[in-house]
Amino acid sequence: MGQPVQNSMKRGKWLNTSCKMCLFCCNIRVLVSDDGVLLKVEGDPSSPANGSRLCPKGNAAILRHYDPNRFKTPLKRTNPEKGPGIDPRWVPVSWDEAFDIVSRELQRVRQDDPRKLLPAITDFHKGWLMGWPAVFGTRNFFSSWSNYCGPQGYFVRGSEGKVCVWDPVENSPKAWDDATIRDFALEGEYRVNGVPCKPGFQLFKDILQRCTPEEMPSRRFREGRR
Repeated sequence: MGQPVQNSMKRGKWLNTSCKMCLFCCNIRVLVSDDGVLLKVEGDPSSPANGSRLCPKGNAAILRHYDPNRFKTPLKRTNPEKGPGIDPRWVPVSWDEAFDIVSRELQRVRQDDPRKLLPAITDFHKGWLMGWPAVFGTRNFFSSWSNYCGPQGYFVRGSEGKVCVWDPVENSPKAWDDATIRDFALEGEYRVNGVPCKPGFQLFKDILQRCTPEEMPSRRFREGRR
């Protein structure tokens, strides 16, 4: 098994953890100095999933960890109005206040009807996350794998085979990696190559509008198996 390589004048301790920058959650080990500074990130050779290998994002994790524009506290929405282009007016709050808000709202929903809880869960390598909503009292959850979906949940692709998104500024579809994209449509209905399409967020809104908490599990089964 490979031994971790010291890359700093500072001494520190190697800790095992996992990367959270994609769905795969690679196993990693990190070198943390005695005064709490992250010094190095590398793959965990004992991992059966990724071994000592990491993708560019994983190898650049220190840059993200110390990004000057990173979130340093929880944020609270102060504008009740929601929608594209509307400023949510986020304000920083303490962790104590954030935990109080979450616990209060979860308690309110559970006392009213636990099935009204709709967690956002992506069930690729994280299917076990559905355990806590089940304990809470609901089988409902939603997962959006893409910004743009077409009929039956498939991606809409252009002539090069790349997934399309809708640019509302130029009112046209573009490949997801097109450098000329000026904005991404999150809502609405469009046609790409003659195919009617809706962004993933619009599909989610449509599902919520036609579902009650009692209907969600059966609808999820019917729509998920298509």
